[in-house]
Amino acid sequence: MLLPACRARVALVAVAIACPVLLGACSTGMNAISDSLREIVPFGKKAAPARSLDPAFAYLRITRGSHVGLLWRGNTEHIADGAVEVYYSGSGEVVRLLDGRIVGALGLTTEWRRVSLAAPSWQSLTASPQGASFVRVRDVMPGYRSGVRDQVAVRPIPPPAGTALRGVEATALTWFEERSVNLGVSHGDERDRALPAARYAVDLSRPQEPVIYAEQCLAADLCFTWQRWSAAMQQAVAAR
Repeated sequence: MLLPACRARVALVAVAIACPVLLGACSTGMNAISDSLREIVPFGKKAAPARSLDPAFAYLRITRGSHVGLLWRGNTEHIADGAVEVYYSGSGEVVRLLDGRIVGALGLTTEWRRVSLAAPSWQSLTASPQGASFVRVRDVMPGYRSGVRDQVAVRPIPPPAGTALRGVEATALTWFEERSVNLGVSHGDERDRALPAARYAVDLSRPQEPVIYAEQCLAADLCFTWQRWSAAMQQAVAAR
């Protein structure tokens, strides 16, 4: 069962959603989260010294251009391929992550439905400088392009400069770059021909090999960064 979404408007990757996904009425807990998300302001300005984030919840800090927003983790779904983290905005957008890769996105100008992939583990890639490849299959909206197939090549890279990473040293993480080549779709839609490269920063010192930060695109004109975020992280960054 999907968690309820509240009416608070959150700047998710700076995309205006005219018809947000309706997830039901608000619970008391979700009301509290949405109230805290109201304090988000355009990136580059200081946040109001009002309510802090709820330490009981995990968040993603989303940036696109000069804008910033937050999603909160509502639940985790355990499937054969691993644990899928499901994140929600206050206005109904939903992002699903599997090992740090997007395997679902709803409520955006481009949506990914029913994504399947068989990616190698992040740790295994460190032993192969040339990287590895796998096939990703996704259903894309609008237009319902079903079975879009991408050949994805991923390889280790040095820590890049000029990222949106906050509160963590880039050199403390292991970085990977991912490039995809479309293998053709049934309708030959030009929108699916190529996506900009993605980058991932992984903490290999932890058993779960969590992706801490990523730069990903759902379409050529819809790219954003996300970083794992928390009340403690927000306070630490603000104190600097």
